[in-house]
Amino acid sequence: MKKIGQNIRKNRLNQNLKQRELAEKSDMTRGAIAMIETGKQNIPVTKLFKIAESLSVEAYELLQ
Repeated sequence: MKKIGQNIRKNRLNQNLKQRELAEKSDMTRGAIAMIETGKQNIPVTKLFKIAESLSVEAYELLQ
């Protein structure tokens, strides 16, 4: 799970988004994004797809 979080963070930073901004786009809290990025919280598949959509990437890219 930590690798997924790292990929989310990398994509978020590449787009100059703050955690709060990604959270708003993904209908999540900033705290949830932070926990996912640090690998402290598992991410449900539905949220993975929502985050991928918010980052304009395919979900599989976040899994690599």
